[in-house]
Amino acid sequence: MQTNGTRFAETLKALNLQGTERADTQRNAADIVTAVISAFGTRSDGSLDMRRIPAAPITGLVDGRIQSGKTRAMIATTAMVFDNQFRISVVMTSNINDLVAQTHMDFSTGLPGLKILTKDDSLDREVDDVKLYLGKTDGCLLIVCSKGNKSLSNVARFLTAIGGADLHRR
Repeated sequence: MQTNGTRFAETLKALNLQGTERADTQRNAADIVTAVISAFGTRSDGSLDMRRIPAAPITGLVDGRIQSGKTRAMIATTAMVFDNQFRISVVMTSNINDLVAQTHMDFSTGLPGLKILTKDDSLDREVDDVKLYLGKTDGCLLIVCSKGNKSLSNVARFLTAIGGADLHRR
């Protein structure tokens, strides 16, 4: 497992983490990514078996006080996931539009150079562009959405339309 890949290093720099904050963030992200990777398993060549559906859902909760670093921890974890062969991540946040926008801004700042989509009700207009982007580059996609039923349905439909299940790191 990659614990100090390019994206993760860029993210730590963008987040300006130092000392124990940096070490704690790296350890926490590694713990989460280890759980995700172990749920999928690996093939004989060492690559992730992205076609395997985990036997049990991976459930986690990030809990903490306001300004305690929850979002920062998830940004760092997302960067580490991208360094470990995943190409798409979906961040579900509050149903309050202002908080969705704030989460988008926080992830945009912490994950430089990443393609990020937020307007889940207009994802259908992004299908061709995203298919081309993911098909022709080694780039990654982040979708930030609310956790409401309509938003989750829009995201699920979009992921199917872009062939998300078949996207693998080259």
